This record gives sequence, structure tokens and C-alpha cells, in this order.
Amino acid sequence: MKFWSGQRILERWNVPPTELASFIYQGLPAYKMEKGKILKMEPEEIHDFDSSHMTDLLFMRADIEDFEKANKLPTKDESDANNIELTAEEARELGRLRNEKNKWDSSIIAALHIGMYCSGLDHPITHDELTDVVYKIDDKIPDTTIDKMWKALPDKYRKGAGRPRKE
Repeated sequence: MKFWSGQRILERWNVPPTELASFIYQGLPAYKMEKGKILKMEPEEIHDFDSSHMTDLLFMRADIEDFEKANKLPTKDESDANNIELTAEEARELGRLRNEKNKWDSSIIAALHIGMYCSGLDHPITHDELTDVVYKIDDKIPDTTIDKMWKALPDKYRKGAGRPRKE
């Protein structure tokens, strides 16, 4: 269940607290937090609330959306932040950041797979072998990220250049 605050509803509908109270009288389900539990309020309990405390109430998102449809309430578009015009520079930056996020997500998955892969081996892994395994997971992970994975591996899993280590 997703709850919205009374403050959010007041802003969404751009109404004063007294009007929100009237909606509750008209059947809009409202909830209150009491001793860490969310309890449904009876409409007559609204008398106990000062209008400045309407922001303390909670409302279920589905109830709000149903009430809006049934009562044809105009709503403030809450996705305004997604509709802002970006400058060319901002759009490039946004694209770069989204690309970085995708690389980051993929790198975390690859690093986890590498850790599991190495723990199942009975011998240390070479840098080239690590690179091959990472590229099988995602061939778009940059070499610099693979180098970081290599350096993060415990020594017992890394086979360096030269003769084998003494155990």
C-alpha cells in the first residue's frame, strides 16, 4: 500500500485544509499514524483535527485517484519535473549520466559474478582470463573498470606475472 501525506494532497489539489476535511466527510478515506501504526479514521474524527494538522493525515494513493475520477477534481501535474525543457548541454549531460548509470549497474553485476567465479576456481586467475569472463557478462564494460575489478580481487585469486607463488 502506498500512502501519500495530507500535505501532498493539499498541494496536488491546490485546496485549503478545510476543503480537504469536507472531502473526508464526503467519503474520502483518511488515515492517521498512532503509536507507529496506521489507523483508518472515521469521518467524525476529523473534528478532532485542527485545520493546520491536515498535513499529518495519510491517504492511500488508490483512494485519491479514485476520488479524483469520481469527483472530476483537477490535479496539479506531479510529473512537471519530467517535462522541463532541457538545454542542449543539459540533455548531453543527462545522456552521459544515464549511460554512466547503466555501466555502473552492469559493472556491479559483473564484479559479483567474477567473485563467485573466482571462489569456485582451484587456481588463481590471470588478468586476461578475468577480462574474458567480464566480456562474456557484458562486453561494454570499460577496461578501466575491469582493471579496478582486478585490483579489488584478493591476492589469492590473482595470478601475477612470473613464477608461481610459494604456498
